[in-house]
This record gives sequence, C-alpha cells and structure tokens, in this order.
Amino acid sequence: IFPFFPYLSEEVAHILIQRPNPGQLCPENRTEPGSNASLKPTKLIGYTMKLTEDMHMNGPTQVLMDEHRIIEGALIILEGLCDRMEAGELVSPDHLEQIVDFIVSFADKYHHAKEEGILFPAMVSAGFPMKGGPIAVMLAEHELGRGYVRGMIAGVDEYRAGKGHQGFTENARNYIELLRAHITKEDSILYPMAEARLSDDEKDRLFEEFERVKRDQGEIEEEFKRNLEAIARAYDL
Repeated sequence: IFPFFPYLSEEVAHILIQRPNPGQLCPENRTEPGSNASLKPTKLIGYTMKLTEDMHMNGPTQVLMDEHRIIEGALIILEGLCDRMEAGELVSPDHLEQIVDFIVSFADKYHHAKEEGILFPAMVSAGFPMKGGPIAVMLAEHELGRGYVRGMIAGVDEYRAGKGHQGFTENARNYIELLRAHITKEDSILYPMAEARLSDDEKDRLFEEFERVKRDQGEIEEEFKRNLEAIARAYDL
C-alpha cells in the first residue's frame, strides 16, 4: 500500500502522509484545541518540548530538533500577528519583515540547509531513497513553504502600501499549518529513522558538520531569539 516508504510500517507511513499533530504519535503530548494560546513564545523559544525529551536523542538530529523549538516559537508569534491584523489592529510592517527575515535566514537558509546539504545526503548514502520516499516528501514541503514565503514577502509590500493584509495573512497561515505538521513528521518519524540507521561514526561526522555551520554563522540563533522576543513583547504575545 505504501511502496515509497520501505522502512516504515503501514501505520506510520500513513501518519507521515496525513500531517499529524504530535499527539497522534505521542498520546501523552496531546493538548486540547486552542491550548497553544497559553504558550508564550518568549517561554517556548529555546525550550525543548517533552516530545523531544522522550526521544532521548543526543546526536545530530537533536541539534535540528532544538532549532525546531525556536521555529515553533516564531510560528506562534506569526500567528498572533495574523490574528491582530485580521481583527483590524495595526501591525508594524517592519515587524512583519523581521518575521519573514527569520523564516528566510534561520528556518530555511540555516536549518533547512543543514537538512538538505548534510543530513539528507547522509541518509541517502545509508540506503534511504532520494526520490519517492520520506526525504522526497520533506523536500517537496520545503519547496511548498518557500512559495508561501514568497507570498508573505509580497504581502508585506502590499500591507505597507495600504492594500490590506490578506496577501500576507493567507500565505502566513498556510505556512504555519505546513511547518507545524512538517516539524512533527521530522521529529517523530524522519529523525528517529536517521538515528536508527546511521552509524555512530556518521553521526559524529554530521554533528561536526553542524557545529562548523554554527561557527560560520556566528551568533545567529541568539540574535534571532532576541528579535523574536522583542516582537512578542511589543504585542503582548
């Protein structure tokens, strides 16, 4: 039934395709609808959620999962800004640009680049298919997300010109929905698959590569955390 997911059970492959929430794979992490409203981004940013802790990963994928927590904090802020714009409140176009800059610079060029340039090639070398398998699904979602980001960039210009928020908020909400499901798939399925199949030597090599990227980028994580926290405080998010 799922010929493109040879390393997954039918049940898990189905979950991967259907965009789960974390509770589908980890029932103890289920939350009631709307409960995210009580999670302050300033508390979530940099915080490792229980889903991550339960995986007991200490290798290169833990680095990526920690970055996911920062991205999730940004998504809550982005969602809050959309709520305010749709309620008729004014939001600074500069703050929208800062959020988009975070997505482009951190979520894509920093985080996704590690996956596409380092982790995924290692997984292919370990026997995972590049086409028609879980890696292909993740790559396709990366490209879909980039399309939404282009829409947000155009939407900021429209909003700044007084042409309404719809172009921005529609693409932003699509991006939020995509990334939340995408992160769940990677944390719950793809990364554990990589940890199970990659050798210890290969994991050490990947970790060193991730550390090299971090050194080359300087204090990018801390800088973006500070910027996101400032936006969250400005709107009491």
